[in-house]
Amino acid sequence: MNQVTFLQNQFVNIPALRFYGEFSSSPSGEWHICWADSDLEFNSGRGGCRESGRGLFVLYNKFKEEIVLTGWLERPQRAKVIDTGVFCIEDWRFRDQLQSTVYAFSSSGEILIKKTFEGNLFNSDISSDGQYLVCQTANNQNSSDGNLLTFFDIFKRKVLFSRNPVTGWANQYIFMENDSRLGVVHKDVGTYYYDINGNFLDHDRYNEEQLTCNKYEIVIFRAQDLLKSTDLNEEYAHKIIAAIKHSMEILQKHEHHYSSWAALAFKIQGGAYEFLKNKALALHSFEMALELNPKIGVKRKVEKIRKELSLN
Repeated sequence: MNQVTFLQNQFVNIPALRFYGEFSSSPSGEWHICWADSDLEFNSGRGGCRESGRGLFVLYNKFKEEIVLTGWLERPQRAKVIDTGVFCIEDWRFRDQLQSTVYAFSSSGEILIKKTFEGNLFNSDISSDGQYLVCQTANNQNSSDGNLLTFFDIFKRKVLFSRNPVTGWANQYIFMENDSRLGVVHKDVGTYYYDINGNFLDHDRYNEEQLTCNKYEIVIFRAQDLLKSTDLNEEYAHKIIAAIKHSMEILQKHEHHYSSWAALAFKIQGGAYEFLKNKALALHSFEMALELNPKIGVKRKVEKIRKELSLN
């Protein structure tokens, strides 16, 4: 019998396999999926980013005290297992290729989902009933695979949707199995939903919560996105101005970040006033931005508006 020792720091040791790696457990505690992102193929001892030497994953049934499955991946990472023994796992691939692959496996080792992306994976998750898998890729300017939120139906073994996320990269996911919705959780901000076809269902609530949350960087970036949006109207412009004022109140408590963020905030506020044709307040906002950061990119706007106001 292979001795398997689970340590308190989420690491596991299996001496017979020369395996020392990380693990996660199913909710019931029956299954443990373990992975080691180090060269166990040639035993070179190299871990992390490398050109060769595959890592190992191990599926262990604690109730039976049995290693059920082992498998090789180039760089196995961030696996999750459910109560049926089905699990998802990421392969961050070797250094010579900017690729990553997300898998879903059955407890017998059958590949249920395999999808390779031209870019790195940011995170992934699997639903508790084993029907759905989701993953998010990081940015890759050289590939359309960058910044993709991809939702899979494991039972049907197909991609349900793959799109750029409206809300950016989520911290966690919620699977609404009964009505086939995917929830994306943004810590300290909110949870927002897509339907099974990738349609975003919470535009208005997302805008409102982003503009009123207590993280100044989120407020400012959302206001900036709205200002650039083709949906910009007078109502949104007023909301942008209110949001910027809210962000400035928060920024007052962060003196070490004030200058750079406040300059951007004033620039956005100026853009909203400019849209509302309030040239005097637009000029004041742009001047405040310029005073904090001479390279903020509004010098020509300031000169133009000053000239227009002097002619009136």
